[in-house]
Amino acid sequence: FTSNGQTNGVFSALDELSPGDTFQVQTGNNNKINYKVVKAVEFDTNGVTMEQAISPMDNSKSGLNIITCSGLSLTCPTPSNKDFVVFAEQD
Repeated sequence: FTSNGQTNGVFSALDELSPGDTFQVQTGNNNKINYKVVKAVEFDTNGVTMEQAISPMDNSKSGLNIITCSGLSLTCPTPSNKDFVVFAEQD
């Protein structure tokens, strides 16, 4: 899902999430999974490695990391854009 420049994409408010916030993901078979944000970090373009972005915060818990690019350009990476990663654990 992406923004087309005129409407907000599904991750348009991702940078508003903070530790302690909760959200829900609905799977294809209508199961709902609750998550709690553990950490939310904004990185300069190319300031995070894929290993850092996809690594779980706690290997003993089921987690979900959401990664998006923010900024004015619809194409990443650019110097004005940032990489934003939300680390969440199943609640």
